[in-house]
Amino acid sequence: MEKQTMAEEGKVKGGERMKPVLIVDDEAIMRESLRDWLTDSGYQVETAEEGEEALKTIAEHDFGIVILDLRLPGKDGIEVLRKAKEKRPQLKAVIITAYPSVQTAVEAAKEGAIDYLPKPFALNDLEKLIRETLGPVQMEIRPTTGKEKPKGREAILAVLARAADDSKFLARLADNPTEALSEYYTLTPEEMAALASGDIKKIESWLGKLDQRHATWLWCRLSQEKW
Repeated sequence: MEKQTMAEEGKVKGGERMKPVLIVDDEAIMRESLRDWLTDSGYQVETAEEGEEALKTIAEHDFGIVILDLRLPGKDGIEVLRKAKEKRPQLKAVIITAYPSVQTAVEAAKEGAIDYLPKPFALNDLEKLIRETLGPVQMEIRPTTGKEKPKGREAILAVLARAADDSKFLARLADNPTEALSEYYTLTPEEMAALASGDIKKIESWLGKLDQRHATWLWCRLSQEKW
């Protein structure tokens, strides 16, 4: 079967084609995790890893909503949003960032962002924004192949990123992993156990090779086991 074009494979909502979602993030694990999660939820998703690529894609396709990381190579997320709005004034966008501030939140709102989500954010919050913008999708029932990645992978990534940047959270993980992970309610028991034990091999089988930052907690946990 030939690959369908973006317009041809768009989801149908109320007899009309549902516009796709664009995710723009230079961090591959975050970008791909969000893409996979939203695709599994039934949305059509495209990705870009830097500002110029995003603007070119937006010029070529009409997206229902764009998820923009604040810090991008070249043009930052707010500048991308500003230029994208010049081409498509009705474009909806959400700014996501690991470096939130009142100033950038205000700038994002002035440029027309419908929300501003500090990382790590609850995936349910993002899905709610997308659902309110595009509407719910009719999910197709597909047979399980056994190869699907666990749905908690974005939550796993959020835990690893937070542990790298938040020393207090890292200490909580070291002292009582179960309690520290309890707020990440989308984690499955298997995922929670892998994080609690520092099972880097299993986590990398789900997420791919981790960079040094995301492996911080796992190496700390493995070091604890050797004490």
